[in-house]
Amino acid sequence: MRSAVIVVTVGVATGVCLILVDRALLWAERRGWIYYRKTKGRTSAPVEGFSPAAQAVKRAMEQERFRKNVRVGEGTPLGACF
Repeated sequence: MRSAVIVVTVGVATGVCLILVDRALLWAERRGWIYYRKTKGRTSAPVEGFSPAAQAVKRAMEQERFRKNVRVGEGTPLGACF
């Protein structure tokens, strides 16, 4: 009987600790210190360097960003030469 009480007590204490850690991590995420659960983080640079798909997506995003900054009939932004 006594060991069952200890097991239940340890289980409850572990659950409470996990909830407190979760709340602390969510608080840190709201402050912008970490990416935890609510905000999606970015992939790491080494993964992007070895993945052709990630490189293609990055190039397409850069081209789209550049295209949106240049209006038809105008030169490149800020007179940049490419």
